[in-house]
Amino acid sequence: MGNFGKLEEKVKALELRKQGLSYGEILLQIKVSKDTLSKWCRDMVLTEEQKLRLLRNKFLGQSKGSLIAADNKRQARILRTQTIFEQVKTDMGKLTSRDKFHKTYIAKDKKAVKRSGRTFMNMECL
Repeated sequence: MGNFGKLEEKVKALELRKQGLSYGEILLQIKVSKDTLSKWCRDMVLTEEQKLRLLRNKFLGQSKGSLIAADNKRQARILRTQTIFEQVKTDMGKLTSRDKFHKTYIAKDKKAVKRSGRTFMNMECL
C-alpha cells in the first residue's frame, strides 16, 4: 500500500504543520509514527512567528516538567517524613518511663546548650 494508504493523513498533517503546530500536537490528531510525520514535514518551511511559538512551547514544557518533578520529590519527602514519624511514635510507645525521662532531660539540655552557645557533646549513649 505504501504512502498512498495514508495520503489523507499526510495532507491533514501538512495543513496542521502549516498552521504552526508541533509534531506532538499533530500526532494527537493523526495516528502515525513520529518518524513518518517527520519525513512528511521535512521540507516544510516555517515562518519566524511559527518558530517562536514552537520555541516558547518547548521552554514552557521544560519548565512545567521541572515543576512537576519538584512537586513529585516534595511529595515523596513528605511521605518519607510521615513514615519516619509514625515509626518513631510506635517506638516511643515501647519506651519505659525511665527512658522517657532521660529523653526529655536530654532534649531540654540540648535546648539549654544551644541558647548558651556552648558546645554540646553527644549524650545519645544515656
